[in-house]
Amino acid sequence: MADITFPNTFTTGSVTSAPNVMENLYAPNVTPDSMDVINGFLDRDNMENLASNPIQRRAVRKGAMSKSGMVGATANLDYFHDFYQELFRDDTIYPSEPDELDEADASIDPLSRFIPIPSLCTTIDVPYTTASKLILRWGLHATLDVRRNDIGQGVEDIGITGIFRLKINDTWYESQRRCVVGSANLTIPLPDPATVQDYGTRTWQGNFTLRNVARGRYNVGIYVCHDALQCRVRTRHIQYAIKR
Repeated sequence: MADITFPNTFTTGSVTSAPNVMENLYAPNVTPDSMDVINGFLDRDNMENLASNPIQRRAVRKGAMSKSGMVGATANLDYFHDFYQELFRDDTIYPSEPDELDEADASIDPLSRFIPIPSLCTTIDVPYTTASKLILRWGLHATLDVRRNDIGQGVEDIGITGIFRLKINDTWYESQRRCVVGSANLTIPLPDPATVQDYGTRTWQGNFTLRNVARGRYNVGIYVCHDALQCRVRTRHIQYAIKR
């Protein structure tokens, strides 16, 4: 129970005053002298014998201390090379990784060409006025198609074909960047580069914690950019938890 000293007392049999009753129940005073203190203002300064009567879980409103949610999907999503072809010199399949541009395309911001992946993106509303902690976890599995005869780099040197990145609002996080590389090869032995279409694959189980999060809305997501013929994103999900 709250340790409250009411400003007004009432005698049995006497007529009560409505303003006095309202002051005892609802007056938002600084000192704990009305029942208003139980509406989110209970603390160690006005709790009766807090050491032996700790606050129980059932006394805390859902969402008052933490909040969580998730999205996910299993339907295939296909991202074709046509989405990105202006990024790459001579419109070839594999000139460089998506973070790099030919001099002729220097006016294009490569990060602006990353495309969000549905069910790997979500909008999070942080309701708390005090600084909070935002914890993210996600997972994805993707496969990329590469025609090796279009690469012109041989079997042993095929480099990076796709990049996945984390973005929160307008900020890209360099530490949360994963690539599909040539060594991630599903075909063993390695095929003849002149005649066979090859595949690369990537599974990414990631996590990231953003500290000192202010109250507001946050757009969170994993984005993709690639220079393969096709990128197919298969299973995917993203989870979040906010803690005060």
